[in-house]
Amino acid sequence: MGTKVHQCSGTFGRRMIWILYLAITLIVLLLIGNALTYWLQFPILFRPAKLPQDFEFEFDHHFEEVVIESPEEGKIHGLYFHEENKRSEKGIVLYFHGNLGNLTRWGKYYDRQFADTGLDVFFMDYRHYGKSKGAIAESLFYDDALNVYRHFDGLYPAEHITIYGRSIGSGLASFLASKVLAKQILLETPFSSIQDMFYAYYPFLPPVFLFRFNFPNAEHLEKCELPLHIIVSGKDRVTPPKSSARLQSILKDGDSYTVVNEAKHNNLKEFEEFDTWMSDRF
Repeated sequence: MGTKVHQCSGTFGRRMIWILYLAITLIVLLLIGNALTYWLQFPILFRPAKLPQDFEFEFDHHFEEVVIESPEEGKIHGLYFHEENKRSEKGIVLYFHGNLGNLTRWGKYYDRQFADTGLDVFFMDYRHYGKSKGAIAESLFYDDALNVYRHFDGLYPAEHITIYGRSIGSGLASFLASKVLAKQILLETPFSSIQDMFYAYYPFLPPVFLFRFNFPNAEHLEKCELPLHIIVSGKDRVTPPKSSARLQSILKDGDSYTVVNEAKHNNLKEFEEFDTWMSDRF
């Protein structure tokens, strides 16, 4: 009888050890996961490249550099493309760019995408990008977007302002569109939220992680009364189509959702559907 009790207690002890190991493993995985989604999320999500303050930009069209003050020591640097001593009667595009590089890259999109439209365009660099400075927080990115809008709201009537968000820039654009008056909001390769995008990549993971940046685009766009036009890439490996597709549920009458089936994240401009999408907006 004593032997059986000893065997049972030994089995019970081994089970408790395995349970302890399992618990420790889960805790470690939780810590690693939260390190990636919270503490290390900025360098994973954003890929900034800084520039010296005396850096001189060179482009084929007239532009001026603009610095806009924002909270928490924010100095938001941007490039304002327009005809010299003149503002376009067609209006302006406030362009919130993707997560890579700085305005040496994104300023070229004026020539690639907007020069033939007759529109003025303002490209802003986010905090820690290019010449922009300031503390980092999702709420501060929103403050920056609002301050950019306020800067140009005095120069252009609201009905001549287009809000444009590309990829990570859709986070700022969607928030801004939920707060201000404008002609329309255009989103290129957006996502429903960072959390949704994360679980589109890793659907097998439990929803137990914290996110320093979430950019809940679907939530913001539900509050948006502006005309909304979205274009996405069918073979996008950066912004999963599954995450973008969730935005269809919030479309209003007159909104549009365009899928370019063969396009990838960075080559939409090579497709005729994109040119049509752009020409239909302006």
